[in-house]
Amino acid sequence: MAKGYIYFKENKPGVEVQEPTLEDIKDRCYIDKTSGCWIWKTAILNEWDKLQRPQIKNMMVTRLAWELLHDKQFPKELQAGHLCEDINCLSRFCVNPEHITPVTQSENEWMKAIYSSDEEYDNYIKRAKKWGAKARTKNKMNKEWTLEERCMAIYNNETVKTPNPDFSTPCALMHGRLNPHGYAVMVIKKKGKKETIRLHRLMCFVNNKENYKSIKEDSRIVRHMCGNKNCIEPTHLKFGDSSSNAYDTYMSGTHSNTSLNPEDVRNILKDWVEFNKNWSRTNKYGKRTRYGILKAGLENCKYNITYSSFKHITTGERWGLIYKEFKEELKELENA
Repeated sequence: MAKGYIYFKENKPGVEVQEPTLEDIKDRCYIDKTSGCWIWKTAILNEWDKLQRPQIKNMMVTRLAWELLHDKQFPKELQAGHLCEDINCLSRFCVNPEHITPVTQSENEWMKAIYSSDEEYDNYIKRAKKWGAKARTKNKMNKEWTLEERCMAIYNNETVKTPNPDFSTPCALMHGRLNPHGYAVMVIKKKGKKETIRLHRLMCFVNNKENYKSIKEDSRIVRHMCGNKNCIEPTHLKFGDSSSNAYDTYMSGTHSNTSLNPEDVRNILKDWVEFNKNWSRTNKYGKRTRYGILKAGLENCKYNITYSSFKHITTGERWGLIYKEFKEELKELENA
């Protein structure tokens, strides 16, 4: 057995461990009759978005297959180049040992040059879908995507369509890419600097066939008619102003001030005082961070309010008359 082999099958108690064979590997592949490529199923179906090479227990299947065919160890200092680069756009997932050759990094990069064209990129997407893979949303092939294309790709592939009884179309909810306020975001590069834009705002511009503008360039606010702030369904979004947006939050029950009365605020401040007394976590400088304790205090709060509202209540910027009742106690805690 060549050095570096690993066992293809799980080592179960009482079961004799068998050496891997090329047939074992071939059984785990889609066989492309046109090019003769062995397309590794796990990579193309489960790991396509991550662009990971076929692996078994942290060993490259390409190297393992080559070792099985040649009965010697794959050179550690070289990479596994694919001779099928120019005949199959899915060659990166090919583990046919006859298509693999040890090459240097520069030689391997040269062999990949075929993927730089838009035509080959589109062909790559088409062929991958043939094997049951989902379309990628990120550009890894030097193909320039516009903001609108990226937004629609995320909408089509990353959102969870959730029925909403008040609308004929379901909400398109994002469970990733969320900022601390719960809005779906996307990071772009603009003039060499990273910029975070809210996807629901971008989607509203796309739906109205307008070029995207930031809040500094266009003062219009995008309203969530469905009340779900992480929804990017275009039919649930509408341009408006701050007053119409506040009305939407009131109607959907998400506006923090609508659910509070003076006694609720007193309870919030009472709990906040007690929470402060018991909070002992500090940073590496031995100090209590304001943001950390506020976030923890909000999680401990019994009322459904936003971080902004909780912060303003505990600092007296809102409900100031009630805050005065607890002002002395809070000052003592700050000076402690």
